[in-house]
Amino acid sequence: SNTTNLLYNVDIPGLSRFETFPDNLGKLHNHGLEISLSSINVRSSDFEWSTQFIFSRNRNELRELLGFDNDGDGKEDDLISEGLFIGEPLSTIYHYYTDGSLWQVGDDIPSTADIGSYKIKDLTEDGIINPDDRMIIGYSDPAFRFSIDNKFNYRNWTLSVFLNSIMGNDKYYLGADDLASFNTFNDTMWDSINFPEGMDFWLPENPDARYQRLGVRISGITTRRYIPRSFVRLQDVNLSYNFNSELLNKIQIQNLRLYFNGKNLLTFTKWPGWDPETGEKITISGNPVIRNYTFGIDVTF
Repeated sequence: SNTTNLLYNVDIPGLSRFETFPDNLGKLHNHGLEISLSSINVRSSDFEWSTQFIFSRNRNELRELLGFDNDGDGKEDDLISEGLFIGEPLSTIYHYYTDGSLWQVGDDIPSTADIGSYKIKDLTEDGIINPDDRMIIGYSDPAFRFSIDNKFNYRNWTLSVFLNSIMGNDKYYLGADDLASFNTFNDTMWDSINFPEGMDFWLPENPDARYQRLGVRISGITTRRYIPRSFVRLQDVNLSYNFNSELLNKIQIQNLRLYFNGKNLLTFTKWPGWDPETGEKITISGNPVIRNYTFGIDVTF
């Protein structure tokens, strides 16, 4: 599908008392795929197993923006300040690139870096890291999604198990693997706080750390590493037992059911933050995914 005249809040120079203004953003093309499969895998007199599988993938592409050609090359300009690029998705991540390697004591460190900071790729190869070295790293949209819902019925027992997954790769479903809230301390405070337990920050005695040195500040440059947020989650498990009606009639009960429900029981992911689905990092104000257990009785007299 094609959508035109999208409203988007565009940043404007600080000379105005307004920070943004709504503008129409040309044309956006959407295309996707969804597959749904249902099957009855086993069926007998007292047992049944059924499965529903859903797979989906969606892409969007900016075909037109504001219609400007300020550089006179005959092609419409990208809106770099907003991270919007013709021919790319809305979810484009435009940033400095780092593979996670860190500057060490004794290295020939450029002025745009510091000991324990991430090594940034110098795209222009001029020995200076500046906004010209930013690149399209990837996209925050998923590569694809899928879910599997299995249901089992055995006599009076019913069990359903629901798996939900959002998958990425080196380009898709990326999130910033940083601990931003721990880097907000000023220069006189950051080195005196207690490191959160298990946080693998750079130290002279820990040169192969996952994260750059706590408190690193490089003027005009924000460095962070982006990694996939892929996950498979055991999202719902329901188990119930319905008592035999012949037994219930003797005690004047129409229906009696015992049940258990569990939500977000397990999440398989390499994402180091609180929640890969939302991209929630480990922050002071963040919240992990809540695991719920519910036991109950349904009675009808």
